[in-house]
Amino acid sequence: MSQIPFHRLVYILFILSVLVSKPINPIQLELDEVLTIYGKDRVYYSLADSLTYYVQGPKVIDIHSRLAFPGLTKKIKPYKFKVVIDEVDSFIVSHHFKKDSDVFSRMHPRHSHTSSGIDVINIPKGIHRIDIIPLDRNLNINVRLIAKAFRKIKDIENLNPIAGNKDKLNHKVLKVRDKNIKYYSLAKNNKLFFNASGPSVIKIISRTTFDNDEKRGYYQFKIRENNKLISTHHMFSNISNGTSMRKSSLGVSQFRTTFITLSELDKNNEYEIEAIYPSNSDALFKLVQGK
Repeated sequence: MSQIPFHRLVYILFILSVLVSKPINPIQLELDEVLTIYGKDRVYYSLADSLTYYVQGPKVIDIHSRLAFPGLTKKIKPYKFKVVIDEVDSFIVSHHFKKDSDVFSRMHPRHSHTSSGIDVINIPKGIHRIDIIPLDRNLNINVRLIAKAFRKIKDIENLNPIAGNKDKLNHKVLKVRDKNIKYYSLAKNNKLFFNASGPSVIKIISRTTFDNDEKRGYYQFKIRENNKLISTHHMFSNISNGTSMRKSSLGVSQFRTTFITLSELDKNNEYEIEAIYPSNSDALFKLVQGK
């Protein structure tokens, strides 16, 4: 059997480490708690106090959160916490989920837990600080952060979405340097839908718009798969100097990317994108599918 040279093996292992999702730990390691979820152990951290993480970008960060509560509780409360990036950008996470009977804690066997909320942020190049801050210390929230590399996809083709039943699907034409590119425009609480099958990767390219006096903005949208919420996305972006909107004086942000990976078992799934924030400007989306 042929042997792989050591330097090549190291390179292969490095590439695999980049592609695989990795949990990242806060500096408060003593606040860990192991939850058994569908038979597999996962390390979460108790949000009894603030948690601080340091991340080497560029990365996509998934913030998984669950509320723990006494097992005999009949009415489950909503929960909130604050996320601060580099002590500058911030947003509030708000969730209200049902009990997930397939979650168990050996440390607190009398506790039950909700289904998981997944909030997603894009982290640029460099080392960045993420602080997660509880807003109600009477609630028992557990969080787990997963870091993923940005994907590169090939064999790209455009996906054409449709509007929701009560929505009209609008589009804007952006001039990006010397190209005209069509984006679909969503106001707050408006939705667009698309169908997709695997194995493939869906790339969602998003932007927001600015008034003339704005240079940096935050926008939020949710993604659902077959009517089930799978993630909430929080995007920060500066104004793009090389992009303008046709027939409009509004500024346009730099683009941000979101990925949905479909396996060969995912056949003709329906996806929904809903714009959540802000209320005074539109979110812009372009959808492509590749491998």
